[in-house]
Amino acid sequence: MSPNGAEGNVNPRLHRLPPPTHLDFDKNRLAQYREQVVGCAPFAAFVRYEVLTSLLAGIPGALGHLLRGRLYGCFLRRFGGRSTIAKGVTLLGTDRIEIGADVGIDEYVRLQVRPVAAGITIGDHVRIGHFTTLHAGDASTASISIGAGSHLNCYVYINALGRVSIGENVLLAPGVVVNSGWHEYARRDVLVKQQPCRAIDIEIEDDVYLAAGARVLDGAHIGRGAVIGAGVTVQSYVEPYSVMIGNPAVRLGERR
Repeated sequence: MSPNGAEGNVNPRLHRLPPPTHLDFDKNRLAQYREQVVGCAPFAAFVRYEVLTSLLAGIPGALGHLLRGRLYGCFLRRFGGRSTIAKGVTLLGTDRIEIGADVGIDEYVRLQVRPVAAGITIGDHVRIGHFTTLHAGDASTASISIGAGSHLNCYVYINALGRVSIGENVLLAPGVVVNSGWHEYARRDVLVKQQPCRAIDIEIEDDVYLAAGARVLDGAHIGRGAVIGAGVTVQSYVEPYSVMIGNPAVRLGERR
């Protein structure tokens, strides 16, 4: 049974996964590094990544925004027009990162797709605040999608071993955590980090507002227009337009 009480045998959105392995010791260090940064892209894409990020990643101001906006599309799977990337942004697994048009990514954001993960897709007109992390982990089921017009404030953390789907025009306040995935821990004779993982998909529908410090965990499905209060933890279904407060979350009412 998962930490949120969902029994794996009856939940069709639950994924059973092997323990994560961050390194393949049969490969040399350069091959491992290349796989981490550009995935299965050709070696020429790896060279472009190394040259461009080394030269451009730290350039501040308008010049840096202009150069990165013009040239980072050389190694990303998709990079829409009028999108900007601030200084200090880290992009890993670039062959599976798609960024739409008119997207703004603030300073020191980290977008990481592990070698076996499905990818990260960011829709048009999305804004991502500084020090936010989007991480698609060590599972073929791991993916993050963010719909058009959504805004992620600073210090948001989204981790996916399952599928995390965020709809359009969603607001995530500072410090929001969205986490799909956990380690099994039942066996005493095996280290927790060596036990299998599980994940349940997370869906956040359009026009949802997650207030500061809210936590969205495995199995959560937040209906359209819902409001999740500051510090609230959600791990189940929330009806559309509900207003949720407290821990455990309770329904205060609904939007009119």
